[in-house]
Amino acid sequence: MIKKILLTLAVLTSNACLTANATPSLSFSLSSQTVALGGQASVDVVLNGLETDGLDQILSAYDLSITWDDSILNLSTYSGFDLGDGGNSTPSPGILDLSSLSFLDDNALQIIQGDSLTLAVLDFNGVGIGSSLLSFSYHDLTGLTIAALEHTVTDGSITVSAVPLPGSLWFLGSGLLGLWRIRNTVTSKNPNIS
Repeated sequence: MIKKILLTLAVLTSNACLTANATPSLSFSLSSQTVALGGQASVDVVLNGLETDGLDQILSAYDLSITWDDSILNLSTYSGFDLGDGGNSTPSPGILDLSSLSFLDDNALQIIQGDSLTLAVLDFNGVGIGSSLLSFSYHDLTGLTIAALEHTVTDGSITVSAVPLPGSLWFLGSGLLGLWRIRNTVTSKNPNIS
């Protein structure tokens, strides 16, 4: 009987340790993508893992600064997630500051929020050739009981190429098809040419 009690306590203790190690992550969806010069890329800023491994966490406020290389990317449109009691966004070349907060109590936010929240949707135009890192130069997240929300961060990137690969393959294919048709037309009119 004592062995069963000790085994049960050991399992509960190990599960508690695993739950304490669960950490939400702040990242970009479609974290790495390539677009043509003049093309558009859309990126979501996502907070994942609020309920992972038994964690029942919330987001009650956030303050983010997202940076990119403005010689390669131009922010065309953006929208931030309003937690309910106001949000603020300030764009400038190469940086976007986003913030929002909620005055709802923790229980209400736990009912409303799930495991994942999209905090912003960003649309970029490719204005220069190269690769631009998308990074969080500042990130402050608030969780339960107005305490800092421990989280991990993953950056992203967008590469702008001179000519889109599918388009260049289409042009190459249509050029080869044209040469083949010319050759067939000439050889059908002149059978002595091979």
